[in-house]
Amino acid sequence: MNDDDLWRVFISHSTADNREGVASQLVDVLMEELPKHRIGRWVDRDGLFVGDEWRPKIAEEIHGSHVGIVLLDDKALESQWVRDEAFLMQNEPVDRNYQVIIVLIGLSRDDVKARPFTDLVTNKHYVALDKVGFDGVLPEVLRTLYCPELGLLQAGEMSLVRKVAELLPTDPDTVRALTEPFRRPQDSPPLLAREFLAYLMLKARCDLLVHKMFHKGRRFFARQHRSDLEFLLSLLEPSWIPLDLVASMVPPDGKEDRLGVVGTLPGTAGRSISLDTGEAVVRRATHWDEDTCAVLPFGRVPEGTELDGLEVQLEDVDYWATNPDPTKYVVLQAGTSRTNRLEGVRRVHERWPDVVVVLVIGEPDPQDDLATSCYHRTALSCDREAEARKEIDKISGLLEVERKPRAS
Repeated sequence: MNDDDLWRVFISHSTADNREGVASQLVDVLMEELPKHRIGRWVDRDGLFVGDEWRPKIAEEIHGSHVGIVLLDDKALESQWVRDEAFLMQNEPVDRNYQVIIVLIGLSRDDVKARPFTDLVTNKHYVALDKVGFDGVLPEVLRTLYCPELGLLQAGEMSLVRKVAELLPTDPDTVRALTEPFRRPQDSPPLLAREFLAYLMLKARCDLLVHKMFHKGRRFFARQHRSDLEFLLSLLEPSWIPLDLVASMVPPDGKEDRLGVVGTLPGTAGRSISLDTGEAVVRRATHWDEDTCAVLPFGRVPEGTELDGLEVQLEDVDYWATNPDPTKYVVLQAGTSRTNRLEGVRRVHERWPDVVVVLVIGEPDPQDDLATSCYHRTALSCDREAEARKEIDKISGLLEVERKPRAS
């Protein structure tokens, strides 16, 4: 499953149907159209079932999907493979809220007399092709999967939502109860309930609604391991920073845009957001994905001759910079003068040409020499930073998670 796929569909049909048959044509339509809606799909088109070694593969693919589609015609009714796949779909754990859509092709419900198909057309959603027509099957599938809020997520952000969701309860009733503090649509999505709750938490940021949710689910969270709760809070904490503010922190494919500057809003002269928030900006911009991003906070850029000491600090982390896998970000707390800021950035780039430098500064001078082609500014409010810190501290206290001291 691709990170940007919202759902995955397993399509079951009889391979005895020729390529001109209705079921096979329907497979063609679904295979072409589903990816346009960020839906992954898996289907056997070539009769690859040579032996029992394929059974674990089929079970794995079904368990990794959210919806099973069974194209049921007279050939599929007689197929042991389709029957086995339908049994596996039917026996998915209840807490997964697994959806099965039966598409009857040239059959009525009365024609279905073999298990598990009888159970599925009785207890699950089925579509009669002669009623909805060939073009009506895809809308039925999309209706089952429909969740517009998740569909609007930016590329990559779904992976962050899933990370948060993994630390939330699996029981649907508990998830629904935890969702109540948020203003939610009348029709909650039938699938990905935990992911939808995670999305609401991230959208609400670290405010009273999130606090209420944790208070309501305190009994559940009290049973979780402390390290899991610490990780959950680390994922939530930067969510108060809007994504549109931090998008420029992610460099394009070229290496010319390697400097991001985190500033403060006008009217806060002499104040600077913290190094910790500079790091949070990067984590927000990169969706907290440690596989593709590594962040190294470096403290205040030294002044005057002490800049030479920065060279020593850089030497101490050579391994971190030469590891080729993730994109590297160095977060610097700026010195008091423009000269120091520029020199600190230059020293980092001389040593690590491919590293992205994020510089945390106060309100900038209009004539700031950092205004170059590789310069991006993100303006944040010091007041909003303080509010976010206070709220996350309250949540930490509620969950009895000890907070690490923050950079000043």
